[in-house]
Amino acid sequence: MLSFFSIVVCATLSVPPIPTISQIAILDATSPTVSPTFGMVVAVSGDRVVATGADPSKAGGSVGQIATFVFQPTGEWKPFREMQSVDGVKPGVMVLQRMTMVGSIMLVSEDRRDGGSSTVAAFEAAETNSGWKQSGLLEPPTGLPEPAFGGVIVSDGVFAAISTVDMRVLGDKPRTVNPSPKVFLFKRGVDGWKGLGFLQRSDSLKPT
Repeated sequence: MLSFFSIVVCATLSVPPIPTISQIAILDATSPTVSPTFGMVVAVSGDRVVATGADPSKAGGSVGQIATFVFQPTGEWKPFREMQSVDGVKPGVMVLQRMTMVGSIMLVSEDRRDGGSSTVAAFEAAETNSGWKQSGLLEPPTGLPEPAFGGVIVSDGVFAAISTVDMRVLGDKPRTVNPSPKVFLFKRGVDGWKGLGFLQRSDSLKPT
C-alpha cells in the first residue's frame, strides 16, 4: 500500500506562500504482494507511478513484483491488473534494489552477490496486463567483473549512465570498495541499448 501526497501552496497577505503536503490517495496493488520490502522503491514519471522492493532470487527465473498505477482524467489512480516481474534472473541475484523511470522507459538493478558482474534490466511501456515489456539487459562491456554495476542508475530515456559505486544491500557481506569507480554510458536506439564506453576519474585528479 502506498500513500500518495501532493504539495499545496498556501498564501496570505503578510507572509510568503507556505507549501503544505496533503494526502490525496492510497495506492493498493491489485495482486497480493509477497515481498516484505514492497514499497521501499518507488518512481514517478508523468502520469505513472511504479512501486516495488528488493527481492532475492533463490531458484532463478522470474522474480520480483512491480506495481504500476496510471493517473486518470477523473483524478483517480488506476492500477494495472498484474504486477511485472524481472525475467531471466540467475539464482543468487537480488533484483529491484534500485530503479529509475523516465517516460516509457524503466531500468532496474540485478545485483550479483557471487563476485560476478551485476546487470540492469530494461523495460518499455506496453499494452500488457502489467503495463511493461522487458526489452533487454544492460551489462558492463569490459572483460573484468563489475559486481557493483548498477549502483546508481540515471537516464533521460535516450542515454543512461550506470555507475559502479557500490550501493547494494548485501546483509553480512562486505561491499566492494573501488578507489576509482567507473560510470558506464549507454544509448537507446531502434535495436535496443548499446554501450558507449565509460568515464573514470584520472589518477592525476585525486581529491585532496
